[in-house]
Amino acid sequence: MSYYSDTKKNEHTTINIQDLRTTQNESVITILEGVIELMKNEYEEHKKKFNGEKMINITKDLSYPISKVYEGIYNNYSLTKINFSEIQCAIEKIKKETKDRYESISALPDLNEVIRKIDYILKKMSTWINENNLVNNNDAEVFWDSFTDRIKELNKMLKEIDEEFMENS
Repeated sequence: MSYYSDTKKNEHTTINIQDLRTTQNESVITILEGVIELMKNEYEEHKKKFNGEKMINITKDLSYPISKVYEGIYNNYSLTKINFSEIQCAIEKIKKETKDRYESISALPDLNEVIRKIDYILKKMSTWINENNLVNNNDAEVFWDSFTDRIKELNKMLKEIDEEFMENS
């Protein structure tokens, strides 16, 4: 490369582009390795916040309230609304705990899809319960059957989340 300095002297400098590219690549790799290590450390620290907090524990006691909603469908069980509310609270807690761990439910597409379906079922069931239209409602029975299937799927996913957050913590 040729240029004129302030002294108007003609100077010539040879630059090896390949050496510059090699140096640049090494620098970028070093920086990226540092970033990766920092992110790993931050993630491990984040996981430690949830040490001992298993999400599966949120749903482990739902079989009783689920059965009581079934009783409401079959024979107008008087405490259906209370048991249904307990289920709704558990689902909301799962959403909150997921957001605490991943910042968004959508970070886990499969979980997001199951939650979307559960929300839809709960919305329909809530309408039937609040309108006293649950007893002998075939649609409600089919929806509730689907809900129990979604809970099984959800439980598998919660176990996987728990395993992830228990690793190396």
